[in-house]
Amino acid sequence: MNSPVTELKRPGVAATGEHRGSLPPLDPATMFNGFIGANVAFALVESGVFTALAPDAHATIPELARSAACLEYRLRPLLQAGRHLGLVTIDDEETVSWTDSGRELHRNKGYFTWCVGGYGRFLRELGALTREPSPATKLRDGSYVALGADQNNAALMQQTLNAVMDTLEFRRVADLGCGNAGRLIDFCRRYDGITGVGIDINPLAMSAAEENIRQSRMTSRISLHCQDVLKSIQDPKILESLRDVDVVTCFMMLHDLMNVDDLKDHLFDRLRVAFPSAKYFVIADTATMEFDQGLIERPIFNIGYELLHAFMDTKLFTKQFYIEKFITAGLELQSCDDFGTPNTYLFVLKS
Repeated sequence: MNSPVTELKRPGVAATGEHRGSLPPLDPATMFNGFIGANVAFALVESGVFTALAPDAHATIPELARSAACLEYRLRPLLQAGRHLGLVTIDDEETVSWTDSGRELHRNKGYFTWCVGGYGRFLRELGALTREPSPATKLRDGSYVALGADQNNAALMQQTLNAVMDTLEFRRVADLGCGNAGRLIDFCRRYDGITGVGIDINPLAMSAAEENIRQSRMTSRISLHCQDVLKSIQDPKILESLRDVDVVTCFMMLHDLMNVDDLKDHLFDRLRVAFPSAKYFVIADTATMEFDQGLIERPIFNIGYELLHAFMDTKLFTKQFYIEKFITAGLELQSCDDFGTPNTYLFVLKS
């Protein structure tokens, strides 16, 4: 099985014939089984099976049911579907083990939390939404979007992020669009004595963040503001907590900020005013796919990401667009690394 997070292959010659600028079609069976597989994957998250059965572990079905606090007769058909999908093996003694594909799914489970949990209702309503002129942002579940992002961060991005952050000297970090505060908690665990502040508009994500901070015993080191980022950086009550921030992070939200017409050309000017002590901006975002470069396989995540943002009336941008914006703003691009998810990049900018 090819790793779904492997950097996309870009052959020297673009696709030819009827598939130029696109890829060979999926047959109905693949599409149907993919839909079932995505829901099984999310069920394995929600049921606690991924937590109860580590990638290299094994357990009997009754043992798994007890560990995950599931009804055994409900868990059996779920695991049986997982076996049909090639995710697990079940021997004569009912011992369950992950296959290589199952272990790969274990690592990539955040995508399914994000998609099925965060946008499942949204995706079910796509047909109806073709007749609805208003963007459908209310159909997403922010808590699952944040949880999926946190799972992907831990499995696919954390190592790269740590390597970057280890090179920076800072005492206080602000995370714009902090979600469930997973990154801020990781920063405070990794770097002794630092403090953090998180800003996010989604109340469900912020409720999860408050609970995660409490459980991590970080309430004295991390503060939160449930507010629109743009309003927060102009709110006198909040600005006071931002004055001594020396690193500003922003993950998977730059495209939202660039969709504000009167902001996209002045974003970093405003951020410099709001964060007068900031030495670095560490920013990650997913760029648009570029089929004209001859992609020969479908990446995980990007098709759904672009589809959903189109229905939310949110324009997405190329990697080059972002780089040009950074340069125009007078920021020094110190590094640009591939960041776990296909077409996603981690930019380190010096103010």
